[in-house]
Formats: sequence, structure tokens, C-alpha cells
Amino acid sequence: MAFPTSPTNNQVYKTGNRAFVYDSATLVWDRVREADSSNNDIQVGTIGSAVTGTLGSAVTFPVGHVLQTVTDTSGDSHIHNGAWADWVGLSIAVTTKQANSKFLIHLVSGMGGYTTGTWSVDFKRAITGGTTTVEIGTAAHSPSTNYGISHNTWLQADWHTFNVMYVDAPAQAVGTVITYSPRSYSAASTYFLHGGTIASFVVQEIAV
Repeated sequence: MAFPTSPTNNQVYKTGNRAFVYDSATLVWDRVREADSSNNDIQVGTIGSAVTGTLGSAVTFPVGHVLQTVTDTSGDSHIHNGAWADWVGLSIAVTTKQANSKFLIHLVSGMGGYTTGTWSVDFKRAITGGTTTVEIGTAAHSPSTNYGISHNTWLQADWHTFNVMYVDAPAQAVGTVITYSPRSYSAASTYFLHGGTIASFVVQEIAV
């Protein structure tokens, strides 16, 4: 292996997969240390087959990416009259995976009334170690304290299957526990929820 003659300081010489740099102070060609790739887990292949491993906590996902989906269901019947009330048996606690995430909340259920009246549906948000907001849609947007996120009228013995969705932006740090649950208002009419059917409750954390 013949090095160049009359080299200058810091001149690089490569041969094969090796590289050397010239030190004019010592008149020596020093070999350049190769990068240590022993901890490099990235492989060439299709994600899901050749590439394996666990994403670290420092990974930042793109805007709109679904970070997690948590679900709950109930087949219980609930009857109450008048003011806002919780739906017993439906509740989801999520621990935030990324700071300032938004949360897509989706409720599907049956609802009916024994008398003619109106109903409203909203969601409660309880932040562990923080604030509880009993009707988040009403607090943020509604012109009436009793309209909630969804509002409708039924006739006596009417039955409805409804979908209610809401995007919540609580602006919380990573690792915060947030509990969501449905609430409803009956405008003094007695009604029952998901009787004989299944109520489905879904919360998804969305990256921002």
C-alpha cells in the first residue's frame, strides 16, 4: 500500500474500506476509526417483516397520527330524570403518549323516552391531579348549558340510535391520565339508555 508523496496536513487517503488522515506534526498517516454500528438496529426491509423492535419514548409522530385507541362497552339500562347525570358503566382512562395531543371521542348508543321531551349528550373530562370538566362540549362551545354536544327531541315511546363525536384538546403533558365518560340531560323527561342494546365508547389519542 503506497501512500501519496508530499502530503499536506489533514489530507485524507482511502484504500478499500479503510481511510487515513495525514498528521504533518508527527509525519504519520493515522487510520480513521470506523463508526461503531453494533447498536444500529435499522435494517433494510419491509416494516413489519424484516424490521423489528420497539420505538423509543423520544419518537415524535406526525400530525394526525393515531397514538392509541381505548374502548369500553356496556349493555346496562339506565333510567334517570331531569338534570345532567353520568352514564354508569362507561368510562375510559387514557395516559397521554405525546404532549398536547387531541382526543377523538365517539359514543354510539340507543336512547328512548317514556314521555315526550328532549335530550342532550356531552362528555366529562377528569384530569388526574388537575381539573374536572363535567360537560366539555357545553363549556367550550354551546350557547345553552343544556344543549351539550348533541341535542334532539323525541315523542313518547320513541327510540333512537345515535352517534356523538367530539374532538377534545386538553393540552396536557406526556404521562397525564385523563378519564372520559358520557353524560346526558333529559329536560325533566324520564328516559333509558342502551336498554337491550350495546353502547360503544371509543377514545383515540391524535398527535398534533
